[in-house]
Amino acid sequence: MRTEVLNYLQTQNLGGLGLSKDLPFDDSGVPLYTKNAKRIYVDREQKTSEPVVQTLGGVNINNEATSVTISFTTDAKTPLSTYDTVVSTIKQGKDINTVDGVHTRNATVETEYLNDLLITQITITLIRIS
Repeated sequence: MRTEVLNYLQTQNLGGLGLSKDLPFDDSGVPLYTKNAKRIYVDREQKTSEPVVQTLGGVNINNEATSVTISFTTDAKTPLSTYDTVVSTIKQGKDINTVDGVHTRNATVETEYLNDLLITQITITLIRIS
């Protein structure tokens, strides 16, 4: 799913933000998005599985959730004029149609301040039956 999200973002107008194909962490464990403002990073996908139906015969039906987190940092003192549009565009990545069998698509946004930086993290989650 990470590849699909990167491919989607490459085709979008990101309002002056650059897109990196690197993972968001370097060897020291410091998030690259805090070092490189105005660069978008996509993390590795995370998978979780939750049982929906379990039978005595051993047939189990699970909801499998696959999530990726997209992170970027902007200057909190001088907000990016296209910030809302960029966030909306990234959130629309949940609607990519190259992942089959998805019954639920979610995008959540979290923000926090670190000194004079505004850190934005958007998590896209696709859920399918497995």
